[in-house]
Amino acid sequence: MATPHDNLWLENILHHVFLPPKLPGSNDERQHEWENSLTLTLINALKDFGNFGWRESDLASIRLAAQALISFRSLNSASWMISAPDLVAVLGKLTSQDSLVPLYIGPQNAGIIIRSSEEHLIFESFELSPENQSVFANNGRLRRDFPAATVSLPHDVLERNGLLSRISALIADMSKVSVPEMQPTIVKANDIQAENRDTTKPHIVTQLLMAVLRSFGEMRRRRIIWKNTREEVRYEFGNRLPWRRSPVWLLMRVVLQLTLTDQSATPPLNDCVYKKFMVYFMTRLLKLSLEADRPSDDIYIMNAKITRRLRKLDVKQAESWMTPVCSIIRDATSKLNERWQDVVRQDLRRLETADIFPSSLDQECKLSLPKLDNFISEIQQRAINMEPDTFIPSSDIMRVSSDKIPSPLQAKSAPYRIYNLVAFENWVAQCLPNWINSHLDDQSSCAQLLSTMRDYFEIAKTAYESQPEGQSIMLLILLELWVACDKSAVAIYPLSLDYDPEVPVEICSSLLLRFRSHMKRLSAVERHVHERRQKATYKQTSIFTAFGTKETFAARFYDSSSHHQKLLDRIESRAKEEELEKRLEFRQLKKQYDALIAEAGLMGHQDIMVTDRYGDKYPQHSDSCKKCSLVEQAANMEIHIHEWPLPSDAVKAKSVVFELDTPSSFQHWRDGTHFLRKCVLGPLRDFRAPKPVYSKFLNDYQALTRFRPSGKTYPHQRVMPASTTKPNAVTHRSGKKISDAREDDICLRNGMTWFYFDTEEYIFIKNIGPDIRIAKACTFLVPPPLQDFLHRPWARPDGPGPNKVIASQSLCPDHLSLDEFKALCSLPLGHKIIWENLLREFAMPSVDWRKVETALFVLQISHQTGPRSFDSDLRSSHVGLEDEALVQRLVSEMDKSLSRLKENWESIPAVATLIMVTARLLSLTKGASIEICLSFLSSCRKTSFKWLQTLRDKVPSTRYTFTAEFD
Repeated sequence: MATPHDNLWLENILHHVFLPPKLPGSNDERQHEWENSLTLTLINALKDFGNFGWRESDLASIRLAAQALISFRSLNSASWMISAPDLVAVLGKLTSQDSLVPLYIGPQNAGIIIRSSEEHLIFESFELSPENQSVFANNGRLRRDFPAATVSLPHDVLERNGLLSRISALIADMSKVSVPEMQPTIVKANDIQAENRDTTKPHIVTQLLMAVLRSFGEMRRRRIIWKNTREEVRYEFGNRLPWRRSPVWLLMRVVLQLTLTDQSATPPLNDCVYKKFMVYFMTRLLKLSLEADRPSDDIYIMNAKITRRLRKLDVKQAESWMTPVCSIIRDATSKLNERWQDVVRQDLRRLETADIFPSSLDQECKLSLPKLDNFISEIQQRAINMEPDTFIPSSDIMRVSSDKIPSPLQAKSAPYRIYNLVAFENWVAQCLPNWINSHLDDQSSCAQLLSTMRDYFEIAKTAYESQPEGQSIMLLILLELWVACDKSAVAIYPLSLDYDPEVPVEICSSLLLRFRSHMKRLSAVERHVHERRQKATYKQTSIFTAFGTKETFAARFYDSSSHHQKLLDRIESRAKEEELEKRLEFRQLKKQYDALIAEAGLMGHQDIMVTDRYGDKYPQHSDSCKKCSLVEQAANMEIHIHEWPLPSDAVKAKSVVFELDTPSSFQHWRDGTHFLRKCVLGPLRDFRAPKPVYSKFLNDYQALTRFRPSGKTYPHQRVMPASTTKPNAVTHRSGKKISDAREDDICLRNGMTWFYFDTEEYIFIKNIGPDIRIAKACTFLVPPPLQDFLHRPWARPDGPGPNKVIASQSLCPDHLSLDEFKALCSLPLGHKIIWENLLREFAMPSVDWRKVETALFVLQISHQTGPRSFDSDLRSSHVGLEDEALVQRLVSEMDKSLSRLKENWESIPAVATLIMVTARLLSLTKGASIEICLSFLSSCRKTSFKWLQTLRDKVPSTRYTFTAEFD
């Protein structure tokens, strides 16, 4: 057995007695060993404490407490199991002498104190460790009263019919066997399991035993003590059970306080002896720590807590027991001071220069580099090569082929990044439709397109940062790549047509596209998604969030896949074999357990006589007791549970088997679609969002991954099932004690709860809607008071209400007049009349066409695609341009504006805006309007060239003051 001087056991005792700030995060498997050492230390401290000249009544209480702990130690074996014959012998002595016996009933989380009076034997019981909830819910100390119940039995009743022996046998059994019904439970996978991280309910002792005793005796008024107990339950991830304060230490404190408290005195004087002894005992532990050379942190904490207890005692004059206490405190303080001085001395820095001599300086400064010397000497011996070098320049320009997808990674080169991006985007516009038609049924098509989408997005999002038009083109290209991927997936797996792809194409109304061909391609994307949505028969079932229902893609695909059905049969067959093996193992271990208990029942306990330091001999339980060894061996027998590898729900089991061997093209399509929804069109990643408390990927679940076909892995799989709960096999409940386990307790249902998980963002997938950031990224920046009027997302295509312009006049910037502010903010209002709004301003201008804000407003409203039109590629915002009369009137009014502006070359920004509008009209209109637009552009070019000649003629005659200074 360990002694208090062993450093490891001393550390454990200090944790439970002093409760320092830093505590372990798991329980101690050998806790009973150092608790025995703690009891021995208490006994020795009580014996020494009684030698300080106490009053007769106080000395009798101290001796009674020491005798109680000696009885406690003799009754409890190394594993705290009580022997019924020993308990009968001890209780038999209680009937003839005034003493008490404390009992620790560990499996029931209860303590019993048995004491005798003249005619009765009194049983007091109480709970030891409180439940976790009580500890967590309390910010400070728990106020508890002891004991919980008291029953007295007459001596003559105990002597009849062997009642004392039967009570002793009952208490002995309670100290060995736990009752599963008293353990807190949790429900996992519809199985009720014992939660052994919480404390056992003490009702078997405090209610059942007390009720049995009461039938032979009577309830007695309790002698109550109140204790403000400091309880801790500390758990660190990865450990099986949490650390909690020792229940044996609490039992000892209750016994000492009940024994050393003067019942005739009034508080606070009635428990002075108990408080003084606690100071004395803690000081003894401080002395042992000094002898064991414990760390300074431990000594300081112990010293501080002992000093605090001394101050609370408020002793008016020195008492004899304080002499060793003060001496040890002084020794501890001196030890801390010595260690601090050592730290200070070690931190001193002294520069020693005695080893540096002037005679050695020249030698130390020499530097020898023989390899460099040889290299220099060989230079003149080299032959001159007269052959001309051949220079073969390399090009960073992307070369594309119509039958192969170009890699966007070629656009990484900074000098040619934009050119290579444009080359890739042109390939998508011109060659992608033909490529996907010829590779529609290829199993590798979805994988290639997914890789291309990721690479292009990584490069383009940086190249087009803060460029609304570039961002719009990037989104269009990604949508077209996804459509190609979707077409291939639908061709390979027609079942996917029954589900909504959940791509929010509504955001496309915010894109800025220059040409009619761009809007035509965008309409093709929208039309494809719209047709997919119309054909979907399971609109309410999401491919990305729904798991384990019969309507899901996974379950329906399984029903039509013989390969997955055979895989399920193989998994279940192997699971049944393993379950049968586990049941046979349990039956065999149960037989071994029963044999050990039966063998131990035929033996008696072994005691040895020991002599304490005072020369007194007393019997002590032998550490090598054969009976205790057998009982402990039986109590420690465990069996690991068997967990069914698949969910008990048949549909969920089908879904898990499908995900265990997901078809390659479907997996890449699902990853690509989720990438588009989340990274491209969805909200930005929130790095401050809390991560899941627990997640177990299906790919890491060993019970199933062994059935996955060899060589079939997806190293960058993004969407996969993950469980929010641990499997039963890896929880702290995975090991079951043979003593109280049943056969059905070791064969459990699967404890996993599967949901789809995003492995890149490390979150469980939820419904994702379009994010407003897309509309903001596709909108030019103007002064803040104007921004809200220019910003027209898909949910608000007409912009703010017209009354808001009037209500916002107070926000008008200083460089704009009120009339100009109202006219400018009114331009975007009404997505179907934006060209009419422009026509009004051209005819009766209220805005200054020379200002940048005006140019940005015109550029935004004329290039923003707006909502989809089912009748035309021009979208509902621009469908009015199919009316040639409107186009001609616009050009006519712009021509009048040009006539007013052409005489002043400072109107360059205004003419640039007119050219931009005309170029937009030219890209959208057909027929005779084209000639009118070209004619107007010719007039603009002539005006611009005339201004250029005017400025060129003025340069020679203009002399700037700042140039004269440098002539």
